[in-house]
Amino acid sequence: IFKWFIGKVQKPLTIINFEKKTKTNLTDWPNFMAHSSEGERYSFLTTLFLGPKGIFANAKIKNSLLEDIFCYVMGKKESEKASLNADFLFTMLKKIFEVSPQTKQMTLAFGLFDELLKNRNQIEEELSATEKENRKNQSINKFLVSFGTVGIKLGQILSKQTELIKDEGLRTLLEDLSDKVPAIDKRFVLAALKRDAIDTSKIKSIGRLLGSASLKQVYLVTMSDNKEHVLKFNRPMSYYEIPENMTILKDVFASDEVTSKLPLSKELLKAIDESVNRELSIKSEMDQQKEIASFIKKNTNSINSWSLTIPEINDKLVGTHLYLDQFAKGEPLKKELLSRLAEKDKKNISKLIYTSLMEQIFINGKYHADLHGGNILVDPASKTVNLIDFGNCATIGKANKDLFIDLILSIKSSNQSKISSTITAMLASASDLQKFNQQKIQTELTAIIIDKKGENAKISQKIRSIKNFLDKNAISFNSELELLLKVFDTTDYISKNLTAEEIQAIFVDAIGFLTIMKKYF
Repeated sequence: IFKWFIGKVQKPLTIINFEKKTKTNLTDWPNFMAHSSEGERYSFLTTLFLGPKGIFANAKIKNSLLEDIFCYVMGKKESEKASLNADFLFTMLKKIFEVSPQTKQMTLAFGLFDELLKNRNQIEEELSATEKENRKNQSINKFLVSFGTVGIKLGQILSKQTELIKDEGLRTLLEDLSDKVPAIDKRFVLAALKRDAIDTSKIKSIGRLLGSASLKQVYLVTMSDNKEHVLKFNRPMSYYEIPENMTILKDVFASDEVTSKLPLSKELLKAIDESVNRELSIKSEMDQQKEIASFIKKNTNSINSWSLTIPEINDKLVGTHLYLDQFAKGEPLKKELLSRLAEKDKKNISKLIYTSLMEQIFINGKYHADLHGGNILVDPASKTVNLIDFGNCATIGKANKDLFIDLILSIKSSNQSKISSTITAMLASASDLQKFNQQKIQTELTAIIIDKKGENAKISQKIRSIKNFLDKNAISFNSELELLLKVFDTTDYISKNLTAEEIQAIFVDAIGFLTIMKKYF
């Protein structure tokens, strides 16, 4: 029945017999479902999956259907089903589904079914290889978006796994997952404004939706003085969904099938859990935005006529689940914009952002931990770079900061023994230390350190190479350092625009000459 609905088989005998018995014709039923409301589709799917004789009632049928669905999603033919277990994405998506409770399975199934229905009239043989690949990528995205906030965070982590996800198009879509979340009704926002007794007389109108992410919705607001602001509103269900989804994610990464291919450490999972829960707190986000804005004003905030700013918060319009700040003009710092920028502008923007980030880490100790392209708005006309979305900020304490500085300075001097002793002090547990001390690990680590060719000459790239190497060997740092090192993955697209010498100079300036003198002399 499911395959018939997505246009993969002829009308099944069960349906034919039902038509005869009831004297009805259901030939157009799949087309009707494709154009029906979400509520009607969800009711139908709930009956099909959870009814007394539903798919979930029979474990064998359920597993078979799962394989069929994911086989179709991954763009594989029936004859290729046996090879699916070697595909990491298939393994992970199937595992997410398996460990989820039935209510969550229904949400995931609904997200996939919605995507499959859209494509049901496409004849596979008539699609080009590129169209097939795009359809597969969209289906994978739909599944992860259906998983909610944690699924989107997972997608963004996967977007950096170039060895596991070789398709650049899919990695780009995974990185932009937060842009694909369906919007909720604006009436939720109006209700929240009323509930928090906010003086709406200062608001002239709540206009267009600027962004709809897994945790927040963002609207353009015109104030009574005609100035434009941005209203940020936490989705009501996120407070309930996140704990459940994090439990599922931890179960997924407790599976050998998944961790053998993507060793996401317990420490990084802990860091993701902490960062997602931080984003739930409106007060925390506001405090972080104010602190980093104040810090940037006193430090590097302009380079070669380009300036760095953070929107100012309107303290008089703050609620339990929402707040307003200034509207920041600009376009997200993504491939579309980067391809149009002049090389010197690209260089200046990258240097400005990277300098500020390193100063936030080494001087301030609190930093923006999620500087993907969507959180950086660039306005070429005014030569302004705006940092937005401070829900995911992180702190690094003095002890870990000193260790990280030691790591950078020892990488700079290619001091292998110092790097080894520093990493030893950074590790999360005794078992990590035991693995790290193996001769094979030390030999491979030396090769990474002494490699001075091309990209790997950059300090930032060597940090990433060391971290990726340790991940592959299931060796992890403590959670504070795990989150810090993840920043180098997130900002790799920025550091690519800078030379090894420029990155080294930024690190040295941020760490400070006196610190270097003290440590070395």
